[in-house]
Amino acid sequence: MLYLNWQKLNAMHEFSIANNIINQVESIARQNKAQRISAIRLCVGKASGVIIEALDTAMELAKKETMAAASIVQIDMQPALIACTQCDYQNEAD
Repeated sequence: MLYLNWQKLNAMHEFSIANNIINQVESIARQNKAQRISAIRLCVGKASGVIIEALDTAMELAKKETMAAASIVQIDMQPALIACTQCDYQNEAD
């Protein structure tokens, strides 16, 4: 029988996200002939399923030995919104 550690699986999810972010940011930096990346700001939706603490740790690991190695990473949590298309009501979801 196989037992999986849910927290480790989530961390793997965030590490994959972090690697993709670093790859995309480096690609954009190279296109703009940048020598280094000084800051990365991310907006993560509350309903995205991403664990901010795990993503922050994953970003620190993923940026090592890249153009973003010395960069400051800021991760902002964005609220989930609900909206009614009939009455245009909008509110934050809990």
